[in-house]
Amino acid sequence: MPDLSKSNPAVSPLRPDADRQRFPDTQTVPGRFFFNLEVGYCPVYHMVQLTELVDPKRLFHADYAYLSSISLRMAEHFRRFADWTREKYVSADDPLVVEVGSNGGILLKNFAAAGVPHVGIEPSENVTAAARQIGVDTLCRFFDEETARQIREQYGPADVVLGANVICHVPDLHTISRAVKCLLKEGGVFIFEEPYLGDILAQTSYDEHVFYFSLHALGRRAEKIAEGQPGGHNAVGTGTAGRPRQNGNVHGVQPAD
Repeated sequence: MPDLSKSNPAVSPLRPDADRQRFPDTQTVPGRFFFNLEVGYCPVYHMVQLTELVDPKRLFHADYAYLSSISLRMAEHFRRFADWTREKYVSADDPLVVEVGSNGGILLKNFAAAGVPHVGIEPSENVTAAARQIGVDTLCRFFDEETARQIREQYGPADVVLGANVICHVPDLHTISRAVKCLLKEGGVFIFEEPYLGDILAQTSYDEHVFYFSLHALGRRAEKIAEGQPGGHNAVGTGTAGRPRQNGNVHGVQPAD
């Protein structure tokens, strides 16, 4: 698979002195840190991913530079996404919606406005603060089994666990799978929206996501998560940032009815 040489994280500010103390082994040039963008392919699970992983704490921290709310197109997309999710999957009795990597609350604010109990999990301190300012209940931490257990104990089990352009950043999909299974109520669903490998290849776009999902890879991953339990998965074309799709490629996977 190709090696596209080195790249610095796209949404990381320049803070070389602080980062050099925390990550002394990273190759540097003045003011920037670089990581190899070498891509590998697993012929068993059909997964495409980077072979050199970036420490998540390097990417998501107190100075995280991206707020998805800056895009009006994304805001409309997530409003429609929230309405569809609420109407189809959120129960009337003791509902709960949890979002992994909730950023500034661009998606969850729609559930908050509808009076739906919700929790966002966001590891970047500054972004968590922005979400709380608009009334989105947000925990500042990474999502793992311990976080899932704490949420379930405090808020109850979730009807829906959401992820929007975040699962592709997580290097340990096994931990995510176990945490989601711990958090969901019986009959609950895990819905996540991610860039699609077919579109990435067609558009020759590329960045430092850990994974580049194809339908084959997601299908195998869903089978692994289910481990013989009832259920299934459906692929749904969502478009890019709310734009109508121009082809048959798919961005998201949701559980089947």
